[in-house]
Amino acid sequence: MNVEFTGRHVEVTEPIRKFALDRLERMRSLPDIIDVHFILTSENNQRYIAEVNLKTRDDFHNCTDTTSELYTSIASVLDKLEKQVQKSKSKYLKQRRTAANPRVIDAE
Repeated sequence: MNVEFTGRHVEVTEPIRKFALDRLERMRSLPDIIDVHFILTSENNQRYIAEVNLKTRDDFHNCTDTTSELYTSIASVLDKLEKQVQKSKSKYLKQRRTAANPRVIDAE
């Protein structure tokens, strides 16, 4: 898994990296995560925007969140991303189960 950080008007320090990576470890159980790119932006030191791009073998997910604190933005964007990936995973599994167990109904 390749993790990149980009700071726009924010210096990405080691504690910020560690916090984001620790929160990302909860998603480790998800299959086939290839790349994760964090984009952290500060606007007038009042709003912090956290954006995460996650690339898996099958999908690409993108989430954004804006709050007044940087750590809160990172935590909430990763929560949103986890929900998005879980929803995608459940849809994929549902499609596989449906295709693997077709029910044939005769029109007689």
